[in-house]
Amino acid sequence: MARRYERGGKNVNSTQQKSNIKLKIAILSVAAVAMANAFISPALAEIAKAFPEVSMTNIQLIMTFAMLGQFPFTLITGILGNRINNKILVLLGLISLIIGGILPYFLNKSITFLYIGSAFMGVGQGILLTMLSTIISKYFSGEERSQMFGWQNSFTNGGNMIMALIGGFLASTLWKNVYLATILCIPSLLLVLFWLPSEKEDSEKTTIKEKGSTIALSAIPVVILMLVFAIGFATIILNSAMLINDKGLGGADIAGLMVSLSGLVSVGGGLLYKYVMRISKSFILCVGALCLASGLFIGYFSSQIVIYFIGSALVYLGFTFGFSGCMWTGYTGLDNKNKVCKL
Repeated sequence: MARRYERGGKNVNSTQQKSNIKLKIAILSVAAVAMANAFISPALAEIAKAFPEVSMTNIQLIMTFAMLGQFPFTLITGILGNRINNKILVLLGLISLIIGGILPYFLNKSITFLYIGSAFMGVGQGILLTMLSTIISKYFSGEERSQMFGWQNSFTNGGNMIMALIGGFLASTLWKNVYLATILCIPSLLLVLFWLPSEKEDSEKTTIKEKGSTIALSAIPVVILMLVFAIGFATIILNSAMLINDKGLGGADIAGLMVSLSGLVSVGGGLLYKYVMRISKSFILCVGALCLASGLFIGYFSSQIVIYFIGSALVYLGFTFGFSGCMWTGYTGLDNKNKVCKL
């Protein structure tokens, strides 16, 4: 009889482990495409050639519209996440990304369609980045949560790396082909559909709803910090292709390679985040800010592609540490507001 119970216990544990692995795969697959519009950055110079009548400032608005869609939906999703099934929100985010890529591929006679596509992608990114943090915080705790935040950033930056590499290659064939990169979002959508659990109303969720306003107020400083890191990171994303082209360091393929290699560095940073966090503790945001600021300075004044890469890599590394630190601060700070105030 005891053996039967023991076997039953092992079966339950085995099922839970398999379910946990599937959940992690689904989450990390979403993280890999959460910043999908990274593929556009290496193609900006080629897009500018396709629209010679459009100024460089208006060409850069393609990336800006993604951010304009992302920021408000980051906040809106934070509110909706307590009221709407998280799985549905993640699926909506992925669908928005796919629409944002399909639209400009077929409708591209006017740059306005590219703006609309970028806005859709921004909405998707805003939803996904917020929901990733929410889901990780909900299903994981302690050091495993910290590890998942690090892995999330590694997969996000790894996805950026792959998207940028593919984008640079596709843009060198024909600029509109760059939007075909959004096809990579489809596997993530299927994994979420089958492996991300649907929520059930429980006492914990009810408690979160009741404390919603308190959480929102305590999270404001963290949201502001995330915005600062996102703006710093966006600076290099927006200008990398143009800067490399203006300095005579290469074309779309080189710009894509630089983004990819920088993303590879940030993947390593994400994997090491747990250990950096142990050492730096509450100074993790300072480490991220220092890396990001140094990288922007080096990248701007660089005259060689190797020096530019060092600057770009530091920016990506700073964003990884800073953004992960913001998420960690936000979710631990809800129970300990001192950490947010101290930072």
